[in-house]
Amino acid sequence: MIINLCLISNKRLKISINYLLFITLLSLSFLTVAVTMNKEERKVILIGIDGMDYQTLQRLATPNFDRLYTSELFTGGELNTETEQQTYSGPSWATILTGVWANQHQIIKNDKNLKSATPSLFDRINQVYPQAKLISVIRWDTIYDNLYSDISFAQHKIVIKEHDFKAVEKFIELLKNKPDFAFLHLDDVDHAGHDFGFSKEYDQSIIDADLMLGKIIDVIENNKQVNEKYLIIVTTDHGRNNSGKEHGGQSNSEKITFYATNNDFYHRKKTLQITGAIPQTYIANSILDYLHVTPLK
Repeated sequence: MIINLCLISNKRLKISINYLLFITLLSLSFLTVAVTMNKEERKVILIGIDGMDYQTLQRLATPNFDRLYTSELFTGGELNTETEQQTYSGPSWATILTGVWANQHQIIKNDKNLKSATPSLFDRINQVYPQAKLISVIRWDTIYDNLYSDISFAQHKIVIKEHDFKAVEKFIELLKNKPDFAFLHLDDVDHAGHDFGFSKEYDQSIIDADLMLGKIIDVIENNKQVNEKYLIIVTTDHGRNNSGKEHGGQSNSEKITFYATNNDFYHRKKTLQITGAIPQTYIANSILDYLHVTPLK
């Protein structure tokens, strides 16, 4: 009788161990692919180039931007409504990363002590896909300070104080780990604008940014697997005033920005003016749509 009980116990133990192994393997299978749609591994690369004037970009030879579909956006909210906001970096990056205007996210100026009232793309993606690999490399740390959360769940959250090429080097290194959502913020173009206004130095900063963009696109295209589908988005936070040195107001040149993407579905194929143009909130909401995360209203 005792022997039979032992045999039964051992049998149950084996079943329990096998069940645990099955559950573990099943869990690991979900860990390997965080964002999957119709057998596609969907990944998003969001590149923000601070202070890039859209009209100057159109005038210059930028062969790597030419590899993308480009649409005109507007920042600064809608004039004379509750959504109107300053065309400064703080409010604009908050809008890009949340999909709402400052009347909702509450980042109303450049102030590292302000905290967003709205979860960012990092929070929203992590909530739906807790195993997703999220990385961020930025030049201006106030962007992190303003976020809804400290995004401690991100695999990499980096600030590069040096020049843009250093940030791009680090970003390319991290892309080898195949993140599901990757954000890169560059700042040299905006610095050139504040220092020199519209000038040959400003033009050169955009040409340099185009070269760095090309390196990133090449790395993605040369290393992606057949089942990996990338949504690449390149944008800026604000335009510039008539001199090119400042921004913050509601002039057309300060409000006009752009949205460049490799995905024709998310490209609006028409020349736009401020009236009826695509709002900056479209950026985050197109990313959420691509990843099947419910967009904010």
